[in-house]
Amino acid sequence: MIDLSALAINDIAVKFLWYFGVPFLIGLIFSLVLWCTLRLQKIQFSNALNLMNTIIDRVTFVSTFWSVSILVLMFLSILVFLVLGMCAQVMLNVNVLVTFLLYAAIIVIPSLTYYCVMDIAFNNLKSSGILDLKDWNYVKGGKLYRWPDATYRYLKKINWYENFLLKTKEVAPHIYQLPNIVFVSPSANKGRIEEKLYDLFPKKIDFILMDYSRNIDGKANTKSNGKFTYLEGSFDGNSLKANLAKVDIRFADIIMDIRGCIWYSTDKKDRTGEGITRVFKEYHRSLNMGGIIIIDAVKLRSKTITRNQIFYKCLNLVLGFQEVSTYQKIERFLENDFINKHFHKEIVGEGSNCLATFKKIS
Repeated sequence: MIDLSALAINDIAVKFLWYFGVPFLIGLIFSLVLWCTLRLQKIQFSNALNLMNTIIDRVTFVSTFWSVSILVLMFLSILVFLVLGMCAQVMLNVNVLVTFLLYAAIIVIPSLTYYCVMDIAFNNLKSSGILDLKDWNYVKGGKLYRWPDATYRYLKKINWYENFLLKTKEVAPHIYQLPNIVFVSPSANKGRIEEKLYDLFPKKIDFILMDYSRNIDGKANTKSNGKFTYLEGSFDGNSLKANLAKVDIRFADIIMDIRGCIWYSTDKKDRTGEGITRVFKEYHRSLNMGGIIIIDAVKLRSKTITRNQIFYKCLNLVLGFQEVSTYQKIERFLENDFINKHFHKEIVGEGSNCLATFKKIS
């Protein structure tokens, strides 16, 4: 344990510089070298790099969370001893706090540096067209590999599936009166949500699942009765009409896009919403008259999202969604001539069960 009383100010400064500066430089140099080699395409993003990236991501959250939690408790204990006038205990606790801070920095600083630098790097590589992480995030070892299963359990806990069936029947009763219904999920990922809905829905519904990513481990299996089909390969929701034609389907009656193609069609830098309009035009072409698009519409504050991310990554607890909903992400672009002319929008459900539906009216 470090005894601050035995050290001069210069010695303390040197220790802090050593324990904080060296790990920072290691993290920075490693990140920049990796960024440059990927940028120059000297190496390819592989399963090993993907797993390393996921491990560092998890280490960053876990080490930062627990380090901050322990430091807060130590700081509170020091305040208590100060109030009680126990100077010897105060000094002892200060020494313990500083010692813990310096040793924690060896893990926290380089991983946090890597996390911050590579977040910028991956966005740069994505915008440059060099790297597309959507195919990597959901494979085994990827950052989001376990998230679809965690989401499935969370939705089951809040009765989301039963609510989905109930609310869609209220919004579009005419669809459920049809002799046969085509339900399409253009961004199904593992397909666990769709598989649960298949178990609940009337068996006259044909479920068609697809996804942009072709490398999805553990995805739902196609049913032998032909009522639940997961198409093999990479299928972009921006070409949904053509994708459906490949399986001899002209139109869909229900398109469910939960944090999928529409969600990915825009970002914070978007000023026009052209991507959203493009997807809605494609879905419009793919729907029967009176058909509906269903997206998630839960309202989440940024601090709630941060809390959910911390608890999931640090404690493996799912308290809620880790991203803004599709509706939140596209809401600023919904006053759109095409959408207003061809769709009737309706918000149904409450809280985490909130959905937005768009019925084709022309």
